Amino acid sequence: MSKKTDFTAYKESILFKIIESDNIVQALTNNKPNFLDERIDIDPTSLIYTYIFPYRKSIKTLTEPQSLITMRFANFKPIGNKFRNGDIYFYIICHNSLVATDYGLRYDFIFDKLDKLFTNSRDIGIGKLELYDVSDLDIDENYMGSVCAFHVTDFA
Repeated sequence: MSKKTDFTAYKESILFKIIESDNIVQALTNNKPNFLDERIDIDPTSLIYTYIFPYRKSIKTLTEPQSLITMRFANFKPIGNKFRNGDIYFYIICHNSLVATDYGLRYDFIFDKLDKLFTNSRDIGIGKLELYDVSDLDIDENYMGSVCAFHVTDFA
């Protein structure tokens, strides 16, 4: 029987923290501009590996306009026998037809919610996350978004 690595547990903690946010769930799954006013009922766990990925997902496999969050974990170095120091990148990707909403740009809305979830949070078992960069993300003629980078500080 195999045990999960600490790194896998960190990624799972991040995934589950994201799907606890009903506003993020709605922004990802409800393609209407007023996604908060006309909520859809969906099992948040179904978003894992369909809308939220703990790795860099290629948009080439998408068949319908969609919004998604992918992640990259970089520069992690061991402290003792655990990986705790590094950077977590969230790539918020939206089809151009879904960007404009009643709440501003869809990817900005999602970023704001991620920032509130993770800045100075200790809930994922790594340490405190500190936002250090947000940049536009221009993928191709159909998809755009933003990338936000958090550095792990003040270890748990």
